[in-house]
Amino acid sequence: MSAETSVPRPRESGLDISDSDLFRGLMSEAPFAFAFFDPSGRFVRVNSTFTELTGHPVESHLDRLPAELLPADLTALIESALRRIADEGLPVTDQPYPTRAENGDARHWTVSFFPIRGDDGVLGTALFGVDLTDRQMDKEELERSEERYRSLVESQQQLVWITSPNGGVIEDAPQWRAVTGQGLEEYLAHGWLEAVHPDDRPGTDEAWREALRGRTMFEWS
Repeated sequence: MSAETSVPRPRESGLDISDSDLFRGLMSEAPFAFAFFDPSGRFVRVNSTFTELTGHPVESHLDRLPAELLPADLTALIESALRRIADEGLPVTDQPYPTRAENGDARHWTVSFFPIRGDDGVLGTALFGVDLTDRQMDKEELERSEERYRSLVESQQQLVWITSPNGGVIEDAPQWRAVTGQGLEEYLAHGWLEAVHPDDRPGTDEAWREALRGRTMFEWS
């Protein structure tokens, strides 16, 4: 009698990735807004993050048209996207939508729509929304900072340059244009030396390079 060797079978987890419970769990915990519309444009499912866009509880959306529940601007955005998807069958992405939180703070969202297809054709449309408020605030603060810097530069009586690490001028300096008459393209990089008297250029160039090497103040008159 020969002995048979049995190979242990892996334990089954009992988890099916298609389980509706798994889907509901993922959607409820997702940090993005989600909604699903049937082909008639009615809400089939939304998650709690989506309610931050609408201000209504999850259950009040179900089986209703956007126009029955939502403000006119959000309704128009959704209905326009659903019509385009029905006509073209292509996603509609990165639609900006500003809102205001309960405390009055402005929020900035971007919303995208994707057709969902099954074996029998289009099942409906999925909406995904991402809150970009922090990114938008960072961008606006950077723009304000740059504007303050430019205002400071333009108001100074002294010359202020912005250069690359090798010392080449890379941005406009209005005061230099006013003093020398050079155009922007003329003095970018090291073109500013052309405004110096030919007899003084070698010494000025060396003083500039020495300041770059030692990271010291450049003084020239």
